[in-house]
Amino acid sequence: MKQTSHFNAIQILGIMLSGLGLICVAFPTFVGLFAVRAITFLFLILGFYSLVFALFVKSKLTILVSFSILVVGLYAFINPQYVLFMLGIGCFILGLNGIFLTFSKFKKQSESTLISSIALMLLGVFAMLNTKAALSSVIMILGIIIVFVGIMLIFVGKTLPFTNRTQRKTGPFVFTFSSTFSPQEPKPEPKPNNRVIINIDDDDVEEIDFKDVD
Repeated sequence: MKQTSHFNAIQILGIMLSGLGLICVAFPTFVGLFAVRAITFLFLILGFYSLVFALFVKSKLTILVSFSILVVGLYAFINPQYVLFMLGIGCFILGLNGIFLTFSKFKKQSESTLISSIALMLLGVFAMLNTKAALSSVIMILGIIIVFVGIMLIFVGKTLPFTNRTQRKTGPFVFTFSSTFSPQEPKPEPKPNNRVIINIDDDDVEEIDFKDVD
């Protein structure tokens, strides 16, 4: 007997995420550069449309901002490592700011903030010193996380009830929304219609058959 396996939507999503995560783990540099170039390409399109709109409006400030977006986007598209270098500077500044805030108002609840700030600073320094290796490391870590999320979704989807499998075991069923869909009971046979005539004068009762008149 041939057995067929079926997956629900959650399991399919988990399989897709697991595949995407494995691609990120297997080719971290390629995926990272492709993602950076895709994002910078979107910025180029946005800058181009902004520049065209600014030329129609004749706003000098909008023209300057749009031109700056185009220049930065083009440079980042040609040199994707530049984007990660800027992100490294941002992570370092955010981590440094978090450390200052932690020591200015030191509480027990701020220990996690201190640890995350130090981690951000280290990640920022690593990204600034070796952009290509940092990009590969970030994509690889992200791919591992995506793989774990996909596996969790596959197991979660497996625990959900499968409607089609239940229908094959129990047989087809029909929901009854009103009495129209319910099985009709046999109508009782019509009884012969009789008419009774009572004579008021002599109290005699006469029974005659009733016939329809066309």
